[in-house]
Amino acid sequence: GTKIITIDPVKSATAHKSDEYFAIKPTTDGYLALAMANYIVDNHLEDEEYLRAKTVAPFLVKEDGTYLRMSDYGQPTSPGPINPMTGQPTVIDPIVVWDEATGAQAALETAAKPAILGEYTLSDGRVCKTCYQVVMDNIAEYTTAKAAEICDLAQEDIEELARTYAEGPSYIMSWQGLGHHVNSHHNYKCMALIAAMTGNYGKPGAAITGGTSPFNSST
Repeated sequence: GTKIITIDPVKSATAHKSDEYFAIKPTTDGYLALAMANYIVDNHLEDEEYLRAKTVAPFLVKEDGTYLRMSDYGQPTSPGPINPMTGQPTVIDPIVVWDEATGAQAALETAAKPAILGEYTLSDGRVCKTCYQVVMDNIAEYTTAKAAEICDLAQEDIEELARTYAEGPSYIMSWQGLGHHVNSHHNYKCMALIAAMTGNYGKPGAAITGGTSPFNSST
């Protein structure tokens, strides 16, 4: 009963047995994933609660690109659990988010409803964006219209693919096709983004497979 969609420059045996097949132009998989991401956010198909609770989407980002933490407001850090790899204690320095419930910044652990999108002026006058907003600002150029040209696919097919994936649960099985060029790791980052946006990670039927082992269990 599972719908199988194959995205591959070569019409393989798998493609012949799939419900749908898209003959993507080689090396353009990352562009396709980012175009899907923009379509997902533009059409409000993301899983906001998953983004809020399970990802770094609401973390506020400073101008230097690092996360805003409570130590930036003078709160001392404290030792955390021992890192089993180093044998040294970790450092607890809470992340700061924008709490939509109070209209002010707060430590992540105390915020009732961390914002996942937006730019905010904080109590000390500094301006920060959420991590998710930073990402979406940086990938805004990757539209489905442009992806249709770059990937040699129909725009309506890209949009339907994005919608189908977002509605999930969806499992990306990439194997090694994406890994055959020098900067291929960026493709997996793009796939991880759309998985995080839609909650297609860490639940039955939803995961990403890279190479021959899953990034995340689907059981």
